[in-house]
Amino acid sequence: FIVPLLVDTELFFPRDKGESRRALGLPEGIPIVLFVGRLDPVKAIPDLLRAFALLSAAQEAHLVLVGEGPERNRLRNLAERLGIAGRVQFAGRKSREEVPCWMSAADLLALPSSSEGFGLVLAESIACGRPVVATRCGGPEDIITPEVGRLAPCRCPEALNDAMAQVLASLDSFPPSQLAARARELWAPASIVSRIAQVYHRCLAEGNGQ
Repeated sequence: FIVPLLVDTELFFPRDKGESRRALGLPEGIPIVLFVGRLDPVKAIPDLLRAFALLSAAQEAHLVLVGEGPERNRLRNLAERLGIAGRVQFAGRKSREEVPCWMSAADLLALPSSSEGFGLVLAESIACGRPVVATRCGGPEDIITPEVGRLAPCRCPEALNDAMAQVLASLDSFPPSQLAARARELWAPASIVSRIAQVYHRCLAEGNGQ
């Protein structure tokens, strides 16, 4: 039994998408892709920008990057070179209490990292009722199933674009209530404590108390 990180499902839960967008001043009526994390080389955000350039060439869309880090200027310059600067929003660092509203305003969360541990932001997005797209870089493989999103190979913007396009084309297949229920079952504190207790009880029963 692997003990996962906890998700505060009292904070991360589905909110109305339209209301969230209006509260944040985000465009309505078009797909929004969200990234949440440090703007750091290991997150491979240039791959996300290149994938989004392909995505937004095929349909109107908006990309929001929530976070700060050493890659910010480089990423701004890359967005300019790719011709997508007007569709990419650098929202800056947000408090943990603010992040659920950004997640609820999005259609999907993307995490293009070259390496991840657990990938807590993926679980938090699922708890907010939003599907996820990530790379096969460690932790995401333990989180993402076809019921909650798609996986793509690392360092392949074309495959990342395909995965995002598939999710956006089938949003009805990811009902927010079902995603949130899955998150509560897998990562809510009460659920994890209960599962840990079951492990201990089973060990005691099988070991005759030794």
